[in-house]
Amino acid sequence: MTATKTGILIGAVLALSWVAFGFWSFDFVAVAMAVGALVGRIMDGRLDVNNLLDAVRGKRSSPFALILSRPPQNRADELGSLPAR
Repeated sequence: MTATKTGILIGAVLALSWVAFGFWSFDFVAVAMAVGALVGRIMDGRLDVNNLLDAVRGKRSSPFALILSRPPQNRADELGSLPAR
């Protein structure tokens, strides 16, 4: 199943739970789906629990945060690939 089809299915389940049972049931279903996704990633070995706990505790920042906070090395990096004069 592609990511698009999975997203459509998740959206449909959440929308139906909201319409049929109200906001709080929708909220519960969304949290349960997120927990299920985390457990599935852990079981597949695609999420390392120790690294996740270190990031939550502040012992290590996530790779995504490091990428976003890295300053450009020089002016050319900041502007993109412009031809040199």
